[in-house]
Amino acid sequence: MSEERDRDEPVDAEQAELERLLLRSAKLDVPPMSAHEAARLRGFEEIGARLRTRARRRWAVTGGVLAVAAGIGLLVSRPLPPSHVSAEHVRDVTPRPEPKPAPTAVLPVAPPRCAALVVAKGDAPLIEDFEHEDSWVLAADGRKGSWITYDDGTGKQSTPSRSGLFPSHIPGARGASKQALHVSGGKFSDWGVTFGTELADAACYDASAYAGIELWAKGPGEIRVGFQMIDVQDVKYGGFCQTDCYDTHRKIITLTPAFQKYVVRWEELRQLFVAGPPLAFDPRRVRFLEFNIAAKDTPFDVWIDDISFVPR
Repeated sequence: MSEERDRDEPVDAEQAELERLLLRSAKLDVPPMSAHEAARLRGFEEIGARLRTRARRRWAVTGGVLAVAAGIGLLVSRPLPPSHVSAEHVRDVTPRPEPKPAPTAVLPVAPPRCAALVVAKGDAPLIEDFEHEDSWVLAADGRKGSWITYDDGTGKQSTPSRSGLFPSHIPGARGASKQALHVSGGKFSDWGVTFGTELADAACYDASAYAGIELWAKGPGEIRVGFQMIDVQDVKYGGFCQTDCYDTHRKIITLTPAFQKYVVRWEELRQLFVAGPPLAFDPRRVRFLEFNIAAKDTPFDVWIDDISFVPR
């Protein structure tokens, strides 16, 4: 007879931690994590892995030298005896250029279509003002998502990794603005911290009606403002990327101790960790709005407020 497992056996630490976070989410009214939100967390994790890997390696292009052994023989003609030379003969042996083949048109390959698409009208640019008490972005122009944070596990944040982010009161306020998003933490030694929000509910967000985003922010060091396209999201989580995924398009901005306005236009966004052919940013295929704080910029104490699309 096989021995039965003791029903009172304690659960492992990982399960206990998961139950603790679920209870905390229920208490704070954090939106329940759906499959696409779990995919977003996985994306943040792989973004961190890319940040970490890039610090250790450089991409070098190496290739063999292809030796072309085909030569074009020079036409060397020995003079014929004078009795055999004629003007017609000379014309006949004159080399004539080979006709060039007609150029073949190369048609651009269209990217895969998003299975679900939300198209912004461009009439509600304000993404988030943080003047509310939950972790959801403002429901406007088809947008839906919630703020969440993720880190590399080598340090501590004021809000634990994989938790929802809620607005905080600004000491002394900022004009009419009373609240903002506040993230802070200690020293991290790997890739740092990433936080952000989905823009559409398990769908691509077409933000081409706008020209970019603007925001107010303050803090030490730099942050990377980015938009993740579905093309760099892993196929396992609904994207179209199979290798070297999560190379989000970003712009690095340098913060100051006082709130300052920053503008990031679509044409300024670049992939910072390109392993293959670069991918042009397309605002019609956006999945997430992301912020990254590199380990070199930790400890950190960053405030972000009034995030808005830039009208065209």
